[in-house]
Amino acid sequence: LSISEKALKEQFGKINRLRKTYPSLAVGDFRLIKVDGPILIYEKRYFDEVVLVAFNHSSVVKTIEINDLNTWEIIYSNMEMDDAQTILTCPPYSYGFFKQK
Repeated sequence: LSISEKALKEQFGKINRLRKTYPSLAVGDFRLIKVDGPILIYEKRYFDEVVLVAFNHSSVVKTIEINDLNTWEIIYSNMEMDDAQTILTCPPYSYGFFKQK
């Protein structure tokens, strides 16, 4: 495998392990939160476990205001929350997995 293929394989491996750690990602109920062009945000819920998943499929940085962002903690992401935890900064082609506190 090339270096980029190895990196991609590693990323998918980490995401697959998240599905094992957080059952809601594999079998939970799906609720769409936001679709805005290249931005996709949804919630997966399985019993008391709730995971928020966000993607930026754009080639540019996007910022998203999420009212209750402070009720979530990052479990795996290359996105960043602002200090007030209301704005999510999404680099190009980024993703984020957040669990409810």
